[in-house]
Amino acid sequence: MLAAAVDRLRRRWPDLRLRILTTDSGRLSGAVGGPGDGVRPVEIDGRDQWADCTFVSGSPQARPYRLRRVAQRAGADFKARRPTLFRSLIALRGIWHPADRAAGRFHDHVRWADLVLATGGGYFTDPFRRHANRVLDTLELARSLGKPTALLGQGLGPLSHASTRHRLAEAVRAAVLVTLRESAASGPLLEELNALGSNVICTGDDAVGPAAALGPADAACGDVLGLNVRAAKYSGIVGRADRLREAIAGAVAAMNAHVRCVPVSFHDKERDLDRTLELVPSNRLAAGGDVVEDTPEAVASVAGQCRAVVTGSYHAGVFALSRGVPVVGLVASDYYAWKFGGLAAQFGPGACTPLETTGPHLAARLTAAVTDAWNAGPDRRAAIYAAACRQAAACEAAYDQLLAEVSR
Repeated sequence: MLAAAVDRLRRRWPDLRLRILTTDSGRLSGAVGGPGDGVRPVEIDGRDQWADCTFVSGSPQARPYRLRRVAQRAGADFKARRPTLFRSLIALRGIWHPADRAAGRFHDHVRWADLVLATGGGYFTDPFRRHANRVLDTLELARSLGKPTALLGQGLGPLSHASTRHRLAEAVRAAVLVTLRESAASGPLLEELNALGSNVICTGDDAVGPAAALGPADAACGDVLGLNVRAAKYSGIVGRADRLREAIAGAVAAMNAHVRCVPVSFHDKERDLDRTLELVPSNRLAAGGDVVEDTPEAVASVAGQCRAVVTGSYHAGVFALSRGVPVVGLVASDYYAWKFGGLAAQFGPGACTPLETTGPHLAARLTAAVTDAWNAGPDRRAAIYAAACRQAAACEAAYDQLLAEVSR
C-alpha cells in the first residue's frame, strides 16, 4: 500500500521529494504528508488529459468515433516518439484550451522525476482495465523521457484484453524492478506474456511488513470473529447478501462468536463498514466492533484482535495473516479467486481458505472453513506469522535492490 511504500522509500532516500497522483489531496496528506514532508499531489485529470490529448480541437466525446480513434492513435504515436515536442505544441494550444494546460503539467511532473513508480495494487486486471491502461500510459511516458521505472507490490490478473496484456508485458520487461504480491497467479501470467525476467521477484504485499511489525496476535482463545464484506461490482458479492447473511449467522452461532468489523475501503461508493454491518447477526456485534479508524495501522490492529477473519476484501486478509490470524476468503469472482489463491500460496497450509460463495451448501461449507480457522493451534498461527516476517524481509531487500539499481 502507498503508505508502506513511501515509508520504505524515505528510509533509503532521506531527502526524497515525491509527486503522487491522487484524486483526494486531503486524504493523501493524511496518509503520507504534505508539502512540508516533500509530498506534492498531482492532479489525476492531467494524466487523463495527456492520454486523451490529440491535435483535433474540441471535446473528444463530441467528435465522430472513427475520427476520434484515428486522431488518438496518431497523437499517441507522436507522443511516444517525441513527448517533449508534443508538450511544446499543446502548450501553444493551451492558451485557449485549458485541458491542454493540465496535460502539460502532468508531462512536466514526469520529466522532473528521477524514478517513476507504480506502487502496490491489483489493478492490472480485467475489472480495472481502464485504470491499468492509465498507469501504463504514465510508465510509457516515463520511458520515452528516459526515466527508470519500477512496479512494486503488484498483483496481476486475470487479464484477457490483448492490447493491455501487450502493454503490461512491455512495461514489465522495461522496468528496473518488478515485485509481485504472489507468484501463484501473477508469475504464470508473466510467463504467458514472456515477461518473467530476472528483474521480477516475489516479495508479498507491501502492507505485510507494517502489519507484522505490530507483532503476532494473541487472540487464539478469544471469541471474536473478524468480518469484512466488499459489496462492489468487481467482488461478485452484490446480489448475494441474503444467502451470505444466513451463512455468516450459522458460522457465528456455531463458534458462539462475537463479530468485529474489519473494513478496508472507506470510500463512499464501497464502504466496507456499512456493507459488513448489514450482515452481522443481531446481538452478535462485539463491543466497539463497528469502530475502526481509516488507517492501515488501525485495521491491522483490529485484525490482530480476532481469533479468525472471514473477508471479502484482499487487504483485510493481508492484515489478519500478517498478525498470524487464519483467514477465510469469500470468492464470488475470478478476480478474488486469484487474489485469495495467491494469499493461500504466500502464507502456507491452513493460513487462507478461499471459499466459493456461488456453489451449493454455502452455510455448511462456510461453517466448516471457519471452524478450521477458529481451532487453529499455536503452531499453525506461529507458522503464518513466520511467513509474514519472511515476506516483510523480502520487501525490505527489494527496496534495497531498487536503491542500488537506480543509483548506478
